[in-house]
Amino acid sequence: MPNLIESLHLQESLRSVLGEASKFKFRHQVVAVHHLMSTAADLLYIAPTGGGKTWVYLTAALSQPTKTMVVIVPLMALRTDLVRRLDELEGTFSYEIWNGQQPGSDPQLLLVSVEAVTSVEFSTYVAQLWNRERLHIESGIK
Repeated sequence: MPNLIESLHLQESLRSVLGEASKFKFRHQVVAVHHLMSTAADLLYIAPTGGGKTWVYLTAALSQPTKTMVVIVPLMALRTDLVRRLDELEGTFSYEIWNGQQPGSDPQLLLVSVEAVTSVEFSTYVAQLWNRERLHIESGIK
């Protein structure tokens, strides 16, 4: 559980990149981000629509820019919305959409469909990221 100073630091990090109006809506978001930043343990973060899942993995990606965070996006409409939101942040994050081939560079965010996660090509790429200590996996289930 983050202390008050750590919570304020996380909030300030979010605002500095995403704007003054950006804030965590729920305490559990701060706890989840703190967990992602302070431990190598996996995290399953489940929240309702509008529960702030996107802010959790975007803030974690900001804190670990040398890692690639894999975001599993189950629906095309959700992926389209996420890409729009990332584009609105004007280059804050490098991202790629998995298209069956390895990206030319390692992005901060790799958006992948549920179906593609089981492909040999994706598994090979993830293994390469892991071997280079560049992997950070997050589920974007909405």
